[in-house]
Amino acid sequence: MGLLKISKALSNEKRIKIIAVLLKGDFCQVHLEKITNIKQVDISKHCKILKDAQIITSFKIGNRTIYNINPNFLKKFPDIANQIKLEEKHLINKVNEQIKKKCNDYEK
Repeated sequence: MGLLKISKALSNEKRIKIIAVLLKGDFCQVHLEKITNIKQVDISKHCKILKDAQIITSFKIGNRTIYNINPNFLKKFPDIANQIKLEEKHLINKVNEQIKKKCNDYEK
């Protein structure tokens, strides 16, 4: 987890949005696209940079890649995560709405 890679990864607004969403839980590219309004091809590029910096991790379920925050990043840099939460509060609220909608869809 190099400081230079982390600094580069955090220097882009779109990547900050992705991190803000992933601080709420695990999401696939499709959901990240809908929540952040970032094109899916760009999501892939930005997530690769975030993975290279070891800020996020991913795993596969079927043909979908699911992204989440690397717990080691949170342990080493909790202040950064808290700052992102504060700065992206409006986006976090949108994520909460999306999560509620998904839960309601599953209950139907």
